[in-house]
Amino acid sequence: MNLYLVERYMAGPEDRLAGIAGRLRQATSDLVAKGVEVRYQQSILLSGDESCLCLFEARSEEEVRLVNERAGLAYLRIVSARVAGGEDRELTEGERR
Repeated sequence: MNLYLVERYMAGPEDRLAGIAGRLRQATSDLVAKGVEVRYQQSILLSGDESCLCLFEARSEEEVRLVNERAGLAYLRIVSARVAGGEDRELTEGERR
């Protein structure tokens, strides 16, 4: 599975984010039930930019497009994404210096 980021314009109240997430969860669930391999992970609102970024796991961009169309949500673009995260561990003595 690959990661994809969906970018959409989102003006208006910030509480719309929960509604968008709910619609994406439902659309993903509907498509998974039909055998489409896609997973909606999360949405992030960039308030100052009026942008919403939604992260998906899927085999291709096409599956991500299907989720967004089924949810009835317009978007600006879908791009392949990579992530890196911090490790949840104690620092060694050498790392603390």
